Amino acid sequence: MTTPSSIINGHFTSIAYNKEIAAGFAAMFEQQNFQFHVTANFNRTTTLTNGRSKLKLWSSRVDRELFGSRYYKKSASDRLFFVAVPEYGNSSTNLHYHMLVRLPENRHIEFSNVGQPIWNELNPTGSLFIQTIGDSEADRKKVIEYDLKEAWQQNCHANIILSSEFSGQNESLIKVDQQE
Repeated sequence: MTTPSSIINGHFTSIAYNKEIAAGFAAMFEQQNFQFHVTANFNRTTTLTNGRSKLKLWSSRVDRELFGSRYYKKSASDRLFFVAVPEYGNSSTNLHYHMLVRLPENRHIEFSNVGQPIWNELNPTGSLFIQTIGDSEADRKKVIEYDLKEAWQQNCHANIILSSEFSGQNESLIKVDQQE
């Protein structure tokens, strides 16, 4: 009996291997204490390159709104941080992102109020949904599992975005448990 498999970036991979990678991402994301789950829709055909550019612009505008015009001088850990997982809709051209978001606690209410209007300014046909993630481990796992559900389709896992890519700072914002 053979296992269904595919070729990704020229490498032979199996469904079991992809599930193993997904479990690794999930374990890493669970350590990050993300507070929000955000779905960013374009509601039109969009490329990964264009999607990344829109997320970069949205991130900058949200940081400016929450932390002022000199936000870029703040430590990256004191700003908006997110992981964005691309996903395509049923038509295979409607790209959207599932994002796990973390930011300083004193900006939570403001974020909920400014994130969506800024997205709509940048993407008039789009929509942005912001939800608070519950405090329990089960809540975090459920959200992360949902966000990663299609990460292995159409090579999306290779295009996961960390907002720290946009910060211009070389800080690592991903916390990783060092197990020996």
